[in-house]
Amino acid sequence: MYSSKQMIVMRRDLKMRKGKIAAQAGHACVTATLMALQKEGRLGQVQVTDGWVGLAESKQEATPLSEWFDKGVAKICVYVDSEEELLRLHEKAQAAGVISALIQDAGMTEFHGEPTYTCLALEPLAAEKADEFTGGLPLRAVGDQEFDITKAASTMCKYAAMLEDPADIRYMLEKAWYLAVTGRPGPCWID
Repeated sequence: MYSSKQMIVMRRDLKMRKGKIAAQAGHACVTATLMALQKEGRLGQVQVTDGWVGLAESKQEATPLSEWFDKGVAKICVYVDSEEELLRLHEKAQAAGVISALIQDAGMTEFHGEPTYTCLALEPLAAEKADEFTGGLPLRAVGDQEFDITKAASTMCKYAAMLEDPADIRYMLEKAWYLAVTGRPGPCWID
């Protein structure tokens, strides 16, 4: 268990491609970390050695940020399902004096040219403090253990899909049943 962690909060409702998720989360993490380093007056302590970034030894008192660098830079990705939820969390963090790097994508590659809030990252915090903001949010995952089981099942089934919207249940079940019994019978997978 990490004593400090950085929380990344993604908007699941946008259904971003995996590469876009990675890019947006990267923007948020770097921004929040740099802001936290500046807030604590530690930008000058940043060292890069043998492919690792850390903080130089200092007489400054240890903080969740310095412990985060010392003990593995844990990052946990969770999600919300709307812009409103994301903005509420951002405002809650700011009201508590916690750095929240809110990322707004320009909309050049997704979102039809519309600037869109995609995610945020909190500064590295003590684990208990981070949980005050994001403890009830579900982990951002695709399938089981970040393995896309639907894609794997699609190579063995006549139809494979991941149910993300409850409104699609009937359509997906009817399609799976139709395909399973039409022509040569075969398996279908709904995750």
